[in-house]
Amino acid sequence: MNINTFFLSGVLYKEPQSMHTASGEQSTSFLLSQSFKDKAGKRQYHNYWIRSYGKQAENDQKYLKKGSIVSVQGSLIPWYNPDTEAAGFYLNAEKVQYLGEIGGNGHQEAQGVGGEQSPSAGIDEEWINAYDRAPEAGQAPFAPQRRGK
Repeated sequence: MNINTFFLSGVLYKEPQSMHTASGEQSTSFLLSQSFKDKAGKRQYHNYWIRSYGKQAENDQKYLKKGSIVSVQGSLIPWYNPDTEAAGFYLNAEKVQYLGEIGGNGHQEAQGVGGEQSPSAGIDEEWINAYDRAPEAGQAPFAPQRRGK
């Protein structure tokens, strides 16, 4: 296994965005959101911009939508801009597994073994409302870090 591998599970915060690279290969990017409670019991959120290429990108564009619950495996691609001294990582999806979706009633509707519906689990309403506060497409998925001089 590559040391730069990541595994994330969460909910698509926005509709996937499809584009093509300069060589004509399809690329799809989506914003994956996770929520958790900190030690003080306050709800916190982490959002990650993830990009896929080729056949995986085609499938992501075709099957994923805002509210889809997914598990993503991929690789971290480091980048550095010497002009601004900004650095970070791209999250490159290699495998995306669809786990279900958040229905219109605010409940998770995940497929169980054999395709039957699993029991609905309530999703925190605050977490759903946080979707509308996500960064828009094209913004940096994280704050770039400056290197010390």
